[in-house]
Amino acid sequence: MKDALLMTLIAAAEMDRPLEQGVTLLVDGFLVSGEIVSFAQYLHHNSAVEGVERFIQQSGGNASPAGAPNFIHLKNARFYTASGQSVPSDDGVYWRGAVEAVSGFSFGVIQLD
Repeated sequence: MKDALLMTLIAAAEMDRPLEQGVTLLVDGFLVSGEIVSFAQYLHHNSAVEGVERFIQQSGGNASPAGAPNFIHLKNARFYTASGQSVPSDDGVYWRGAVEAVSGFSFGVIQLD
């Protein structure tokens, strides 16, 4: 789903002063809830991923291709089944998902009491 509003939120996360908007996405029957972040922040969340970025840059590739984004990146991502049960995890994770796999979304993250 390349929804114009969702694509605008992804673009806003890539700006010099990024907007990190909380969202809940419907992806293949699961709810994925977290905050949209830039591709660069996604890459820099751990040293192993930074190594991948360095390799891409050294090989002449572009780790952050221009044009419409094909992926959305979340921090503090948590996963929920259609019945509302959370996938066990004490902490959220950084997550990368294909924009085309998103079939719906809402503003805000799911908060369990």
